[in-house]
Amino acid sequence: MTFISADSGMVEILEPRALRADELPGVVEQYRKGAENARQAGFDGVEIHAANGYLLDQFLRSNSNRRTDEYGGSVENRLRFPMMVVEAVVDVWGGERTGIRVSPTGSFNDMSDEDPVATYAAFARRLDDAGVAFVEVVEDSFQGNLAQGRPEAVIDAIRDNFHRTYIGNGAYTAQEARSRLDEGRCELVSFGRPFISNPDLPERLRRGAALNAWDENSFYGGNEKGYTDYPTLESKSP
Repeated sequence: MTFISADSGMVEILEPRALRADELPGVVEQYRKGAENARQAGFDGVEIHAANGYLLDQFLRSNSNRRTDEYGGSVENRLRFPMMVVEAVVDVWGGERTGIRVSPTGSFNDMSDEDPVATYAAFARRLDDAGVAFVEVVEDSFQGNLAQGRPEAVIDAIRDNFHRTYIGNGAYTAQEARSRLDEGRCELVSFGRPFISNPDLPERLRRGAALNAWDENSFYGGNEKGYTDYPTLESKSP
């Protein structure tokens, strides 16, 4: 650990370390508590975040999971902790109200996997067995993607092993979304940045109307700017 000076005095900075195996059940309980809190708050369901280099993604992918215990090495070992979390959340919500988000080829936070087809085929099978309602897959990302275009082999691996709703995500236009839905490449498509900048996005897509451009400088800005001030079609009307 190191210390740095700050206006309020000395601040302790802890160096990152791998979680000990005996700490993992406690982390699972934190996920369970979060699911319980969402239920008490009146949510309709929850989506587990296992993408973009966050904790579950770090366990899933081979470049970040360098453990030598029962939570690292083989695909089944790397799935062990994520599935503990999935099972805890499903225990609270039921599979029909639990989803999960993954980014098999996303490179954000320096992530990668030696064999994403094998990793995510195995994960999809386990999620299917757990009764999870949907898998949302970040197929392309402005934050970095190791595949050229959409990772069709990984998509096939997930769809072949997960038999509920597949949601495609990432850099979709309305036309590509319609085409891939018609081709059976997904059951749903989700939009992120276009929805931030277009509060009436579904209506705009139905009409074929122009979209507001988003301002990336306002992402994660800490206040309402860039989240509540984009115009709707009606507000632009004379």
